Amino acid sequence: MKVGDLVRYRDDGGIMKVGDLITVYNYVNETSPSQYTVLEIVDDEWLKVTHPEISGYFTVRIENVLEVIHG
Repeated sequence: MKVGDLVRYRDDGGIMKVGDLITVYNYVNETSPSQYTVLEIVDDEWLKVTHPEISGYFTVRIENVLEVIHG
């Protein structure tokens, strides 16, 4: 899997949904992708996510998702 490939499917074969854990491409440290929890899917292009160690929420493009792990 590479950046830009649209990942919409979970490791159990289902479609990405709120509550799933995702691994997101980290351009600063390509060898250590971060895991986030999906809070909202916006317009099938953006995700509102939270990081387990950083407060607040972030938005990421779906195309930057490397892996979807069911929640």
